[in-house]
Amino acid sequence: MVASSRQELNVRKSTVQDNTAGSQGGGIWSGGTTRIDGSKLKGNRKTAVGSLGGGLFAGSGTATLNRSEVSRNRADGTGSNGGGIYEQPDSTATIDGRRSRTTIPTTARPRAPSPAA
Repeated sequence: MVASSRQELNVRKSTVQDNTAGSQGGGIWSGGTTRIDGSKLKGNRKTAVGSLGGGLFAGSGTATLNRSEVSRNRADGTGSNGGGIYEQPDSTATIDGRRSRTTIPTTARPRAPSPAA
């Protein structure tokens, strides 16, 4: 799924699972306004060298996750970052009550996992 600049993407009570892409955003690529509510980003992956954001790539704009699960996502390849979520410096990601499990690797600016509420 893609939300380009100035576009809006709303994902509610859905599962984005087992997707593969080359360099950014295996599950969702967000460049606009993305709202994810009561959903799951599971088992998505990036395969290219230097890939970013296996589950969610927040390139610009805003990405908000509420009551959602981010698990088993991967950013594979040398120099890859943000298995679950990768947030670019010019984006804003807000995460509320989410679970994150087995999201690898977790370097650069991905959010640290928090316990389930």
